[in-house]
Amino acid sequence: MSFNPEQVKFTPNPPLNAFEREQQRNESPEERDTAHIPMLTYGPDLSLSQPGMNSAAMIDAASKLTYYSPFIVPFSFNSPFYAGEIWSGLSIRTWKRTGARPATLVFPPDSGHLLHSNPTLTKAPRHPAEAGRIEFKAFDSSSDFTLYGTLFALLKGLMLDNSLPGRAIVPNAHQHQVAAMQAFDNPLIFKFAWQALHAADRALGNDPDHQLLEPLFDMLQRKRTPAHELLEMRLCA
Repeated sequence: MSFNPEQVKFTPNPPLNAFEREQQRNESPEERDTAHIPMLTYGPDLSLSQPGMNSAAMIDAASKLTYYSPFIVPFSFNSPFYAGEIWSGLSIRTWKRTGARPATLVFPPDSGHLLHSNPTLTKAPRHPAEAGRIEFKAFDSSSDFTLYGTLFALLKGLMLDNSLPGRAIVPNAHQHQVAAMQAFDNPLIFKFAWQALHAADRALGNDPDHQLLEPLFDMLQRKRTPAHELLEMRLCA
């Protein structure tokens, strides 16, 4: 699951000391205001890079993934429980997290391309090996590790695609909340999910990773997410 099924609030115990509070003030906007969210939510950071990609191209790819995030994250939804009960949607993690915190984070090697945004899209590399990394952060966690390979293939296809026009510096919180509640049952989410999936499929072409997208086509046709299986298990228990 991707959100603590029992706890709804994180309170540091013991409380933060003066040094820790000062460190928070020096962090990024979302770290200052939403540092409690990662203590209750769980999900992978899927990191990609492409040789020869310059800083502008990296930021463009990250802003594309940010724009299409609400339409592709339902493929991972896995947190339909809240406060010990069945929640009214499929991903309480997405509902609470994405928008307040980034969907994508990129580490461009050229500091002149860093953007000011809340939440953060660009961040200076903390180590030379981090330069050029694009980190997608909006997927729920999964107990099925094969799903991560499938989601990686989707992100790879979206990065290689040259047809999708959407770009966003910050994630659309409202669209993520609509997705969190309705997933592919929402006509807009369903429509753009098809567009993104088909674009990734075309971009991969003869790449062997092309075959990894098949489970996503099946999931989308049936309008199913991993959260549906969790709910069925809970109701049958």
